Amino acid sequence: MRFLKRALCAAVRGDLIYTPTPHPLPFARRQVVVFHDPFPFEGPGSRLKRWLLRLGVASSRCVVAYINRSVAEPWLLGLGVPRERLLFAPNVPPAIAAAARPSPPVAHGAAPRRAIRIGAFGTDSPKKHYPQLLEELAKPPYRGRMQLCIFGGANAYARRLVHDFASCPPALVDPGATSLRDFILDLDAVVSVAAGEGFGRPIATAIGLGVPCCLIESPTFREFFGGLAWLEPDIPRLLQRVLDVASGQLPPRAAAATGFLAPAYTRAIDAAVGAIRLMA
Repeated sequence: MRFLKRALCAAVRGDLIYTPTPHPLPFARRQVVVFHDPFPFEGPGSRLKRWLLRLGVASSRCVVAYINRSVAEPWLLGLGVPRERLLFAPNVPPAIAAAARPSPPVAHGAAPRRAIRIGAFGTDSPKKHYPQLLEELAKPPYRGRMQLCIFGGANAYARRLVHDFASCPPALVDPGATSLRDFILDLDAVVSVAAGEGFGRPIATAIGLGVPCCLIESPTFREFFGGLAWLEPDIPRLLQRVLDVASGQLPPRAAAATGFLAPAYTRAIDAAVGAIRLMA
């Protein structure tokens, strides 16, 4: 409520309102909102959510900043947002400090160190597709050879995963006890089979730290991590890629000037910052 009052006062004064969510304040004309990915507007209640978003954008005539061209831009155009009110504003990549191997993080339920440690990020959403990954890890080719470690809180979703996959339970690493950097540096590889990610900042951090990343093929992963990570069409081939990299049969992808490391990505960030400053 306090934020809403401040925003209304700013709108009356004619100040620019910057909202880092895809929820415009109706009728506030000088406003920038940020759209990350379509996932919140899919599933139960999606029709109402899309209608409210369309109404908010139309009534406020706000500028909609979006963080990827591969999924977010065509989705917004399909919603009816005019192209002239769209602004490509990609995420600023993480700053990577010099890497040094830390002490192993505390991971409840972790397998012995002989297992290949593969890491994933977040326990906040079913779009992570952990059940599909764990179903594959429970099969004979991988059972006992890999340990899935998830950097995220032990919420109801995570506890259900541990219960449902008792034969190969994921190890939960508490972000309050271990830093993201230390978690990544204790892994053999980072994996993601998620659908609908807007960017993937922890994956970008892992690439910057030199940890191999094996990802399911998706438009956003190809946009940001093509040439920097292994992109595979399905989970079995992704896990086989992990085995190949971990065994030394394949080197990790070299950090090249592609994806989020390309000069064009930096120029897009600078252009977005400049455009928003001009609106202020």
